[in-house]
Amino acid sequence: MTILTTLTAAISSVFLSQYSMIGNASDHFATYEKQWNAKTPAMPILTGKAKKLYTKLGGAIGTISFDNRRWLGDVGLARYTLTSTPKSYKGWMAFEKAFDGQIKGIAWTKAQPPKIDKGLVPVAGQIGDAGTTAAALSQGFVEANPLMAGAAGPFIAGAKIIGVQWARGHSLDSCINVTRPAAITGWAATLLNAAVMAGPFTPWSIVPALGIAYAISPDANEAFWSCIPKPLTKWASNS
Repeated sequence: MTILTTLTAAISSVFLSQYSMIGNASDHFATYEKQWNAKTPAMPILTGKAKKLYTKLGGAIGTISFDNRRWLGDVGLARYTLTSTPKSYKGWMAFEKAFDGQIKGIAWTKAQPPKIDKGLVPVAGQIGDAGTTAAALSQGFVEANPLMAGAAGPFIAGAKIIGVQWARGHSLDSCINVTRPAAITGWAATLLNAAVMAGPFTPWSIVPALGIAYAISPDANEAFWSCIPKPLTKWASNS
């Protein structure tokens, strides 16, 4: 009975601490809104890349307001309205909290979640690249990437997939920034590898390969939503 009581108390403590953390996190949008509209220098709530981005953009412009805000773990999502005379902009803004509670990552989009989630496109592209690379190496071809020249096919395949997955899972900023380039390079490499094995290969093969890779890869909006936790994306779709 004592052990059960202790476990119950421990679980309750963890649950309450998580609830408290999420409750406090929900105030981040209010704090950001207040500091932005007051034109507070350096935006104290920001840290890391979020602060650098704020500085790069030239600080607060116009007035901003949030509604429909929701958090899931360290990622928060809210609908924003930015009014900058004579125009007004609406969309979705995402925050990612740092360990100290400040905002370390910010991303935004003007569009609603797309009907098709392209989050797996960069992964599929890297898997295709890895698979065709391994197949080409087994046929006697040589890896063109000097960083992996001489390595075994399975190692190259694993390194490419793990590298992209790590970058996409490292942070919100990293995920959004790497999604489109990873998809384009992965699919272009897949198609070029296939062209090399099919032969004869010509430099002109690069053009259609890049065109197809570019066409099927996520655009900026699709990259944004592919990096937002799925429950938040679903919630936003129904809002």
